[in-house]
Amino acid sequence: MYELEATDRAERDRFFRGHPELEVRDAPALVSSASRVSLLAWSEHCVECAVPHCYSTCDLYRARPDGKCRRFTFGIARNDTLRTWLPYAVEVDFRVISHIWTKGSVRTVPLTAYRALDLLNRAVGSVIRGISRILTPVLPRHTLTRGFYHYRKQVVRALHARGGVKADGFLLQVINPHTETLTLRMVVAPEARGPQLISFHERFDLAPGYNEHWVPLSRIAQRVDLDQPFEMSLLLGNVEPRLLYLLAADFVAGISGPLTQGLTEVRERAGTKAAPKKVKCVVWDLDNTLWDGTLVESGGTPPRLRDGVLEIVRALDERGILQSVASKNNHDDAWPLLEAFGLAEYLLFPRIGWGPKSASMRAIAEDLNIGLDTLVLVDDQPFERGEVTANANPALVLPDTVLPSLLSDPRFAGSSSAEARQRRAFYQTEMRRKEVLAGFDGDYINFLRDSRFTLDLHPPSREELDRLHELIQRTNQMNFSGTRYTRQELETVLGKPGFDAYALQVVDRFGDYGIVGFALIRWRDGLARMVDLALSCRVQSKHVKHAMLLSLMQRYRQRGCSMFEAEYRRTERNEPASRVFQDLAFERRPNEGELEVYRRDLTAEVATLDYLEVRIPQDEVVGQP
Repeated sequence: MYELEATDRAERDRFFRGHPELEVRDAPALVSSASRVSLLAWSEHCVECAVPHCYSTCDLYRARPDGKCRRFTFGIARNDTLRTWLPYAVEVDFRVISHIWTKGSVRTVPLTAYRALDLLNRAVGSVIRGISRILTPVLPRHTLTRGFYHYRKQVVRALHARGGVKADGFLLQVINPHTETLTLRMVVAPEARGPQLISFHERFDLAPGYNEHWVPLSRIAQRVDLDQPFEMSLLLGNVEPRLLYLLAADFVAGISGPLTQGLTEVRERAGTKAAPKKVKCVVWDLDNTLWDGTLVESGGTPPRLRDGVLEIVRALDERGILQSVASKNNHDDAWPLLEAFGLAEYLLFPRIGWGPKSASMRAIAEDLNIGLDTLVLVDDQPFERGEVTANANPALVLPDTVLPSLLSDPRFAGSSSAEARQRRAFYQTEMRRKEVLAGFDGDYINFLRDSRFTLDLHPPSREELDRLHELIQRTNQMNFSGTRYTRQELETVLGKPGFDAYALQVVDRFGDYGIVGFALIRWRDGLARMVDLALSCRVQSKHVKHAMLLSLMQRYRQRGCSMFEAEYRRTERNEPASRVFQDLAFERRPNEGELEVYRRDLTAEVATLDYLEVRIPQDEVVGQP
């Protein structure tokens, strides 16, 4: 149950005349397999409740016809071109101060009853609007409207108190018509407010296009007693007004299959694209990009650093986004200037010369051991951007005009973890390793032995969860399962009985690699099975995955297991990593669907690598056999 009419229909029409690109029309119906839906009377509210005093003190106050604040740009309006449980969806243009709020209920009614109640609700609303037009001279229209909304909320409360079939979870279906990812927060809190209020919070990242999120009821019930009266809010974390199309924001039950159909058509008709890929490295041009002017034409007067560039470079570095240079210049002239500007320390594997920039981009990606699709070139020259697009696809190219808005672009969000702030230092240490290796007199194995590698395998601490989540999300080349756990799912996985979780930290004589690996082992009845393994590309080609697997096999052999298995989902990116199974004499079992399973007999002694030291707790049993 939503507010069915905009507070000001004319305001809505003015909004879409100014923002035609945001209007979604002729999208197909979204058909859900749920059989029961809750009744929630969503209405508009302000994040700060100080009515009516705030009308004279708040700079964001805008009057509606009834004198109240226009918390949304045009209220909550129906959109009859989108369908879900009902033959319409809802448009909400959130202002900075607004959120939608409702009395909560997890009791559900059959979908047929839900639709019938909606028809009744619309009929009553039409009658009230007709009466209000007649009585407006003696009774303000908004008085009747408020009474109608109060009636709807009392209906929700009555149904909740009456009992009935509980929902299975909360379903959110949203179309984000903007080009950036938006963040919507859900808060569920008991009505009885005590000094120690315990509430449930959930964050939904809404990528451009269609989004669907599911929150099991059991998760909410861990924080809030859903049998007692409670209330809910949906708040958009925006600094400017942003429009959303809500197709569903309901508790539902009886889901027996896919929730929606036609999602590709929805994205196409909404004129939106898939979520943008996160950038791992920004490659800068120099002339007329980082600085004003062309160095070779400066006539002895150094170019001036562009306003805000140093702040942008430092902010990206704080977010763990790597940076480099691809510039057509003389290295011996450009590098001292970068040092003078305080930029040189942030730039890894710079390419300053006269070759094609596509070759520079490929070389930088190879040196950093990351995919081209995670690099972006920022360059003022259309020719250079076109050359990179043609010859270094799928690297992204952007003009220098993006500089003022670059830090607010979700592709450059990076990470806030402590590990991210050290990422550049890790790669600078790797540069020193490569320099030593280039001059090393001996084979590669002896170089690894001389580097004194130490691998520490241990149960993850809570302080390491953010880094592990980041590692799982970012890793492609050495992610054996391809599973992308959310932060909440990762916490749940780490607490599962019968499973052992491991974090891997690597150190050598050059420095600390940090947390570079995650493994999850299920073991019982003499069988240990690795269901997840993700390793950072920082340790690629250093035999770390070999040493880690051998040590895990040795550990479970000592625990009495006679067989060790490993699950693997093949992708184009992680295929080279699977060679470790051949190297360590694993046998391939028949596939389990798309899942490949490799196994190794543990009845014989398991060898170790004498040039890598592995520390693993031998006396601590994390899971249950």
